[in-house]
Amino acid sequence: ARGVDPLRVVVVAADQAAAVVLEFLEHMPLRVGGLVLLSCKYPVELGLEASPGTYRLPTLVCHGTGDLVTLSVFGEEACALLRELGLDAHYLPLPGSSCLLRSARDPLLAALAAFLRPLLPAPPPSAP
Repeated sequence: ARGVDPLRVVVVAADQAAAVVLEFLEHMPLRVGGLVLLSCKYPVELGLEASPGTYRLPTLVCHGTGDLVTLSVFGEEACALLRELGLDAHYLPLPGSSCLLRSARDPLLAALAAFLRPLLPAPPPSAP
């Protein structure tokens, strides 16, 4: 959106959309404030390299420990590879089968809030 500081934008992607987002961020000239990847598998065939758009990008990789389709080990591997690319990536395993929010008490919601709080401080007060 016009007038929004790109550093106040956090991109969130799940499953295969994570691959699309990683490819997009590699070629994007602007740096965003952060990245959240849910239940992802790092697509090695993309051959991503570190770029100005991804350098030290705060990244949270969450994965359900009971996911039988995309195993949680893939999330751990994705996080490790993203660190090698220079992203400030952190892995958070979540109990359960997926990373879908189910209630206001869902551990994913608390994890997202903790990750976003330092990235998105309150905006300055509006001028009168």
